[in-house]
Amino acid sequence: MNEYEKRDVLAGINPFGACSDRQLDDFARLAGELDLQAGDVLCRQGEAGSGDTYVIVVGMLCVTIDGAPVATLGAGDIVGEQALFHCGRRNATVTAMNAAKLLVIDPREIDSMLAAVPSAAVGYGVR
Repeated sequence: MNEYEKRDVLAGINPFGACSDRQLDDFARLAGELDLQAGDVLCRQGEAGSGDTYVIVVGMLCVTIDGAPVATLGAGDIVGEQALFHCGRRNATVTAMNAAKLLVIDPREIDSMLAAVPSAAVGYGVR
């Protein structure tokens, strides 16, 4: 994906939609990409969280807790944001149900966004 495509994806997703054009451009420039195939595990319940936030561009991911499915996530959903605020172990396992593309946002970039755009914290469940 090019930076313009990344920016368009991020602009339509809370909390990134609260960012200025310049901030969105910065996020798009810094966002990495991750491709998953069906069955690939993004994170496992009980493992230490990296702090990375993932934005699903295409594909479906299944969230399980103690082996039981609790949610299905798709394009526009955010994964991993809890590890940003609650350092510790992952509270769920997230597995790709089909081929998926995700944007990867470093936790330092999220911290920067929240400092510059406090209203974006609501999108992360922070008040």
